[in-house]
Amino acid sequence: MDLTAVDLFSGGGGASLGIHRVDGIELRGAAEINDEVCDHYNKNLPVEAADIDLTDEDALNQICAKYDLKPADIDLVIGCPPCQKYSSLQDTTPPLEDGPKNKLLNVYIDLILKIAPKVVVFENVPGLMSEKNEQYLEDLKYHLRKSNYGFDLKRLCTADYGVPQDRDRVIGIGIQGVSSEEVSLPEPTHAPPEKADAEGKKPYRTVADAIDDLPPLEAGETRSDLPFNGHRARNHRKKTIEFMKQIPQNGGSRTDLPDEDQLECHKNLENKASAGNVYGRMAWEEPGPTLTGRCTSPSSGRFVHPEQHRGISPREAARIMTFPDDYDLPESNGTAERLIGNAVPPDFIATVLTTFLTEHKDLIKEPQAQTAD
Repeated sequence: MDLTAVDLFSGGGGASLGIHRVDGIELRGAAEINDEVCDHYNKNLPVEAADIDLTDEDALNQICAKYDLKPADIDLVIGCPPCQKYSSLQDTTPPLEDGPKNKLLNVYIDLILKIAPKVVVFENVPGLMSEKNEQYLEDLKYHLRKSNYGFDLKRLCTADYGVPQDRDRVIGIGIQGVSSEEVSLPEPTHAPPEKADAEGKKPYRTVADAIDDLPPLEAGETRSDLPFNGHRARNHRKKTIEFMKQIPQNGGSRTDLPDEDQLECHKNLENKASAGNVYGRMAWEEPGPTLTGRCTSPSSGRFVHPEQHRGISPREAARIMTFPDDYDLPESNGTAERLIGNAVPPDFIATVLTTFLTEHKDLIKEPQAQTAD
């Protein structure tokens, strides 16, 4: 099976890197409007991302011109419209007969309808499945059904698919010309170690699997003698370092400490367990926590090294996200953690797509639906 793919809202390249790990898919194009993110994508992937505003009415023509494609040449479209647009939803009108509404998810839907690829891959944050955002997904399902796509969409945990990180993502995959009853997302390939053998699955990949071979760092130290960049620690304040030293190693939390040892900002919390993950240590033999755009900052989550008295390095974050060591990370800690923390793990995309295409190869054939007007 040879499928030509494009990645819309490509970000730093998490989905694109995943596609490159799937046999039978050739990534031909990508679009990303954020110049800084686009620059790092172009440093690290063989396909150059186009600086195209996908809200432009002419966006599809720009994509096709950039990559010498026709819409009919594109077999697979993957996209993750920026999740910030889903933080609040004011418009609750039903799906419209005359096309998607003017929001970024609906821009993505509009491009799908115009391209009419054989396979549609949608990926996003779990907050999209909240009650206040359900209209977005209803729009997506409505227009895909109307355009003759069978579609399955679920909230999946990346640890269940071989990523050393307990991170939930919403993923949906559709095939043109079949019913939704014929389309199903793959079952998990991994499980907690105590259940893996009984379920015939591989044990979860862990923080140790991802980072335990990296050399130790002191706060503020950078290792420039490695064959890859980004293994550097934030220069924490002395007070912060002393506080981290009190946190029990290998999965400990600030909530393990007595009240007198808590930071002043936590002593006044009505619920002493709230913000419990901040200044927490990762555990060696478990998947890492969900990484965010502040994933090297101990005050922002369970982002302290299992043993060392520092936040994880950008390279450690990249490894937990399954980015390869040859991915050149930004020199700024803030830029690096945002790029990595906002991405989708490449191995998650690779595992889900590889299994899905294998299981549905007989259904992925010549388009049966007409290209939308």
